Amino acid sequence: MTARPPSTTRALLRALLRECTYLPDPLARTHFHTRILSRARQHAPRKPLLPWWERPRPRGPRPKRKPLTATQRAPLLHQARRLLSTLRRANAGYPRPLETVLLHTYGRAGRRRHELLAALEQLDVPRDSEAVAWLAATLAGTKMTGAGDKLLPRTVELVVKAQRAQRGVRLSRTPMKTLRPVIPVADIWGRPVSVRRARGVQRRWVARARESVLPPLPRGEWERLRDLAAGRVRWGGVVPRRGREAAAAGRVSGENPHALTPRYMRRLWGKVFVQCPVMEWDGKAGGWVVRWGKVERGGSGGLGEGRVHDAMLVFEGVDEDGRRLEPR
Repeated sequence: MTARPPSTTRALLRALLRECTYLPDPLARTHFHTRILSRARQHAPRKPLLPWWERPRPRGPRPKRKPLTATQRAPLLHQARRLLSTLRRANAGYPRPLETVLLHTYGRAGRRRHELLAALEQLDVPRDSEAVAWLAATLAGTKMTGAGDKLLPRTVELVVKAQRAQRGVRLSRTPMKTLRPVIPVADIWGRPVSVRRARGVQRRWVARARESVLPPLPRGEWERLRDLAAGRVRWGGVVPRRGREAAAAGRVSGENPHALTPRYMRRLWGKVFVQCPVMEWDGKAGGWVVRWGKVERGGSGGLGEGRVHDAMLVFEGVDEDGRRLEPR
């Protein structure tokens, strides 16, 4: 039985920020803390810091932020309570909520995925002579659909192609089956398809393609996630809770939590890492290259440094012959 969600808005915000501090991934703590504060400030009423006679006169009309009504506030509080439940279960070790938290943290879902996708689309703009040459080479021989609308940017199309080539990997988003929208030549009466219908087919295909894309991560973040999944970076462990908070984070009926061990966290990081590409500019090939994450195993029989440390704990307190050492 878990703790009941707080009734007031301020208590709900404090509970959300408190649960962020106990997330097992350091980047997840920062991501959700920033996200929760931005959403709270977005809907908070503006309060003047100075009296009206000391406030500077505005130069133009400023829209006033009206307080939310009960009808507008109800769905927002429902979303906040759902997020609080997800964070609590993730901190307790439930697999699905914890995987959901990691997917949102590393841009495989949620707002961060849209931000990474927008940054990926900006790479389609040529910034130097090499990028102009690459864009001209990719545009050469391309057949237009005749619908008049723009298809996916070239950089997004490269990621879609690389995502389709991933075989045997469970992705959180289904790749597109085609790289171009299939526009019928004639309708059911045998007449040519109108331009309006062709544009609608193309627009819906672009929307589905954007929803299926797993955008690349920044280079530094991608390498850090790779090292965490391979065990090259030691995990800091679980942040200890206080006594009252530990009792509040109880068990959810119908689900089985998992102990937050280094091995368990490496397995979850590995699930997320295989869904994360990285995009690099290849000067020799004269174009962008997409690399997908693969869980690497370090030395010592496929064990990373963290796994070697965990395995050596079994032999702690014995000598080379397996005899127990006398305490000093």
